[in-house]
Amino acid sequence: MRTPIPKGAQVRHRLMGTGRVLQSRYNGYEYWIQFKAVRTWVKGTELRFVGGKEDGKRLPAPSRRLAVAPQPRTARASEPPKIVATHEDRRVIEAFRLGTVPDQYVQKWTFGRDDELAHINYWLDDQADGSLLIEGAYGSGKSHLLQAARARAHESGYAVSYSHLDAGEESAAFPKRLYRQIARGLEVPGIGGLTHLLMASVERHGGNPIPDHPILGRVLDKIADGRMTAADWAAVSGEGPATAATGFLPDFTTTANVYCNLLSGLGHLCTEVVGLAGLVLLIDEVETASACLYRFHFRRAQSFFRGLTMTANDEPELLDEPILRESTYVGAHTGLIYAGHRRVPYLYTSPCGLKVVMATTPGPMRGQYKEWRGEQTVIEIEPVRARALRSLAERINLVYGSLFGVEFKSVTVTALVGKLLTRFGSVATRRFIKAFVECLDYRRFHPNVPLKDLLNS
Repeated sequence: MRTPIPKGAQVRHRLMGTGRVLQSRYNGYEYWIQFKAVRTWVKGTELRFVGGKEDGKRLPAPSRRLAVAPQPRTARASEPPKIVATHEDRRVIEAFRLGTVPDQYVQKWTFGRDDELAHINYWLDDQADGSLLIEGAYGSGKSHLLQAARARAHESGYAVSYSHLDAGEESAAFPKRLYRQIARGLEVPGIGGLTHLLMASVERHGGNPIPDHPILGRVLDKIADGRMTAADWAAVSGEGPATAATGFLPDFTTTANVYCNLLSGLGHLCTEVVGLAGLVLLIDEVETASACLYRFHFRRAQSFFRGLTMTANDEPELLDEPILRESTYVGAHTGLIYAGHRRVPYLYTSPCGLKVVMATTPGPMRGQYKEWRGEQTVIEIEPVRARALRSLAERINLVYGSLFGVEFKSVTVTALVGKLLTRFGSVATRRFIKAFVECLDYRRFHPNVPLKDLLNS
C-alpha cells in the first residue's frame, strides 16, 4: 500500500492547472486540491507532481483495498469449539431459511465485507460527500450491507431511516409514497421517531427553530403552541391529507421538490437543533423504478433520484434557481421537475445534514448517476470470498448444532461449501445460506440418508 501525497504538495491537473493538496481520502484515491479559482476533489490518477526530480510523474497509484484492521490469527482446532445458542441464534437460523438476517443481528453475522464496511465508514465521516450508490447482483448481499450501514450510521450518531421502493405502488415515481416510508422508518437516537424529533426540536430550541421553512415552519409553530391535532400529525408524516399546518402535500409525480425540501429540513433539525451527525436515508431496490405503468413515470422517478442526490450534496443552484414553464415546471439550471402548485426549492439550507444511500442491481441507474454527478461514490459488491463463506458456514453449523443437536464435521462443512459454490457461485450469497441451512435440516430429519442424495437431486 502506497502512502498518499502529504498536505501542501504541489500538483498539476491537465485542465485546471497547478494546485496544492489540502487533504486526501480513500487511501489516496482522491485529493482535495486548491487550484487558482476553485477547490475540488480530483482523482489521483489525473494529477502529476510539480517540481524536483518527480516533476511530471504520476501520483502513486491508490491501494485497491481499503485499510482494515488486521485480525489476529488463531490456531485451527481439529473440530470447532462448542457454543451455547440463545433465542437470538434461533431467530437468526429461522431467518436464514429465507436467506435474510434480522436487522438487530446484522453486524454479528456479516462476513467477508470488511472493505465495503470500511468504505462506508469513510463516507459517513466525510461531510462533503452526501450520496453513495451500492451496486450488486440480486442475492449478492446489497440489502444486508444496507442494514450493516444502518447500524454503523447509528453508532456514528446519525438519525437513520431505511426504506425500499415498491414496484407495485410505484413509490419512485410518486415522491410522497417514498417520503411516507421514510417517515415511518425514521429512528432518531435517544429521541424516537418523526413525531418525537419535531417535539424535541421545539423543546430544545425553546420555540420554533426554523420559522422560515415552507412546510415545517407552521408545523413547529403549532407544536410550540400546543395546537397540533391528530390530522396534523398524520399530514406531516405523509399518512393523511394536508392540513392548514402543512399546506398542500399532494401525491403527484411532479412533487419531488416538495419532499426533498421537507427532508432537507429534517436533516437540518437533526444536525443544528438536536445535535446529531445528520440524517441518513437508506433506499433499497432502486432498480424497481423502471417498473412503471407509463414511461413518463420513469422519467419523473429519475428526476426525483437526481434531485434527492443533489439535495444531499448541498448543490448551491438548488437554493434559488429560476423555474421555467415548459410541459412541466423545470429548473432553469438543473432541469429538475418542480411542482407547479408549490414551487419551493429542493434544498432548504446548506449544509442540510442529509446523506443518501441507494442500492441497485447493475443497470441504467449507474449511468444516470454518472451523468448527474461525475464523482459519485460507488461501492460495487464483489463476490464474497470462499474463505469468508466457509467461516459463515462454520458459524451456522455451530449454532445449529447447539440448538438441535445436529451438526456436520469440519471436513463435511468444507466439502459442502465447495459443492454449494460450484452449484450457485459466490455471487448468490443468499442462496448459499439458504442451501446450507437446508442441508442441516435434511440431516436432522433424515439422519440415515446420505447427504449426497440431496446434493445430486
